[in-house]
Amino acid sequence: MKKVALTIALVSSFVVCFGLMSMSRTSAKLNGSWSGVVATTAGDCKLDYKFITVGNHFIGTAVSPQGEASIVDGTINGSDFNFTLTFKGSEVKHTGTYNAADNTISMNLDLGGAQLHTTLTQGN
Repeated sequence: MKKVALTIALVSSFVVCFGLMSMSRTSAKLNGSWSGVVATTAGDCKLDYKFITVGNHFIGTAVSPQGEASIVDGTINGSDFNFTLTFKGSEVKHTGTYNAADNTISMNLDLGGAQLHTTLTQGN
């Protein structure tokens, strides 16, 4: 019985360690500058983001032709993340997924009920 319990504890420890290592690698890959274009009813809009990860928290800035805003309430869960921008009194909720295979981010923006989508690529 002790061997079974020890084996279960050992396997569980490995699973937790590998899960944390995977999350750390994804978080580290999100750091830096990312750019994309979102299609709006007024035409295409270029978006630039500067992401900084601290553990499972997400901070940084976003820049569009309308100005700059700070990222608040950002969290990371594996390759998925979300955050909110407050810009000129409006909240814009973002949800994204980091795609390791092609080093891109698929991101959805909720702008007052309008659902927008963009794919971000990493800049310099």
